[in-house]
Amino acid sequence: LQQSNNMSVISFIQRGRTFTSFNAWNRRNLNGNQWNNLTKNRKFSSEIDHSNLSLAERVRTLVDCRKSGVLTTVTKKDKEDESTPLFGSVMPYAMDQKFDGNPLIALRSLEVHFKHIQDTPKVSLVVYPLTPLHVAPAHVPLPRVNIKCFAQEIEGDRVSDARDAFIRRHPTAREILEKENFQYFELQPLEIFFLGGTESGKTDIVKPEDYYGASSDPLAKDMVDILNHINERYSFDLHMFPEEYAETNVDIRSPIFVYFVDRLGFNLMAKNFEGRWIQFRLPFPSPISTKEEVLEAFDNSIENLREKGFESKMRHNRKR
Repeated sequence: LQQSNNMSVISFIQRGRTFTSFNAWNRRNLNGNQWNNLTKNRKFSSEIDHSNLSLAERVRTLVDCRKSGVLTTVTKKDKEDESTPLFGSVMPYAMDQKFDGNPLIALRSLEVHFKHIQDTPKVSLVVYPLTPLHVAPAHVPLPRVNIKCFAQEIEGDRVSDARDAFIRRHPTAREILEKENFQYFELQPLEIFFLGGTESGKTDIVKPEDYYGASSDPLAKDMVDILNHINERYSFDLHMFPEEYAETNVDIRSPIFVYFVDRLGFNLMAKNFEGRWIQFRLPFPSPISTKEEVLEAFDNSIENLREKGFESKMRHNRKR
């Protein structure tokens, strides 16, 4: 267990744990010998994190799976100008292969962001992981991505490509995008910062070339559906995971939720009895590449823990 600012991070990698405790994950897809060979004495080096995506993959996956972030723009104009010198707001964006992984935004000419970009095209986009509706991401020490970008206005034939990409990502915006005059901008990363994603709490820097070279995780396209399903269906059952797989008790009266899932594992946030948020990185025994496999894995593991009596034990403790 290591401390990271106001968040504690528990990782099976740091603790030198094996995968054998995850005896429910994907078990239906393996016969006895295959499962024993997979989990027998399987430990991980503390120097090589086999349970996590690379830093560039994590950044690319987070940006790809979300649809909005906090856009901040600035202007260098003097104080006599009526525009706000610094302005930030929640901004929908779209991702599309035709634009090489650069977020796309749509603005009208009267908007503050548009005016700022005309003066100073360097902007910032902060992307948070998805959280349940009752949990504000700004109030939780979640890892997040801050991308310093150059906002390049899209012109010519590429405008229709940008509009189509935006409508695919935000279908309810079709009518307003087709009726009103929007300008589309491609946010080209200049510097990328990954905040709060390591045990030391330091900010990691991802080079733009590494970001462009990284692939988004196969589960990114379904991550929102997966997280909503898990957090709604297992809002209470998730409390069983820290005790079983990390030998850590959490406050079952406080929120607990999964905020990130990829082919190698998932990230869980909970509170300890002192009211501090704790992050758990729980690896899968083997890579999982589809939504159906993830949901089946959770179903199996929850069923297994219930059979062991964890649910009744926690409900008893909750009444106390």
